[in-house]
Amino acid sequence: MKFLTLNTHSWLEIHQIHKIKILADFIVDEQIDVVALQEINQNLVSAPVDGGEAFLPATDVPLKESNFAFILMKFIQERTGEYRWSWGDSHEGWNRYDEGLSILSRIPVRRVQLLELSEARFTYTDVFRRCALAAEVEVQGKSLWIASVHMNWWLMHDIHLFEHDFAVLDQQMRDLAGDSPIVLLGDFNNDAAIEDEGYRQILQAGWHDAFELAQLKEGEFTVHKKISGWESATREMRIDFVFSSEKVPFEKYTVVFPDNSEDAISDHSGIVVEIDAATLMQTADLTSPKQQ
Repeated sequence: MKFLTLNTHSWLEIHQIHKIKILADFIVDEQIDVVALQEINQNLVSAPVDGGEAFLPATDVPLKESNFAFILMKFIQERTGEYRWSWGDSHEGWNRYDEGLSILSRIPVRRVQLLELSEARFTYTDVFRRCALAAEVEVQGKSLWIASVHMNWWLMHDIHLFEHDFAVLDQQMRDLAGDSPIVLLGDFNNDAAIEDEGYRQILQAGWHDAFELAQLKEGEFTVHKKISGWESATREMRIDFVFSSEKVPFEKYTVVFPDNSEDAISDHSGIVVEIDAATLMQTADLTSPKQQ
């Protein structure tokens, strides 16, 4: 199985349509099984649109014709009808977008659910309101749970954000999945190199980093320059991740569309991980019940 995660920086990139087409072709050509995308924006004032038969609603916020994933799916559907998809909102972005998350899947999807992670004081117009988009997919007749996430920073404006939000995500995903395996993908806004912050919390909660488990690695870091929210960064960082609830050997970890190269399509690099489906599902059977 192949998984892709990418923070798309959508509608904040130059040559945006061209970059969407590049992403669509990559997904189809590489036969990516599950795609987790973050910063999936749609203009607040654009017209509502029907997502089509392949669309799985996860929110009451209307899908709009400028939705990045909607346009991406149009390009994909020109080549294949294999993928189903969903979109869920997190908050208003840049005073002009509904900002959210998407999952695309070429394996059967049983259901999708939008999970609210942040404290109730953070409303839709607040960038600190964070959600995760979860999907239950079917692999070899069993359930696998996926989540596309765009987490808060560990600390911003003297507010500790990540610790609360990840604890909520961890509990909600384990409650949904039961004994089924889980894969979390996305922009976690916490650098793996910083001790005693978000990355440590994730590992202590029993999650396993695909980068560390990968037998083959091509690249490591996903952000190589200053970006929004990381304006004081002085070095390359690994803030985008794939985490598994099961300690299984991933066959390969690859950084794609490097943000510091001519192949960049976002201000983040993407990650593709490959894992044997039978190994993932069998390991879940052997290790249940899950750690709480």
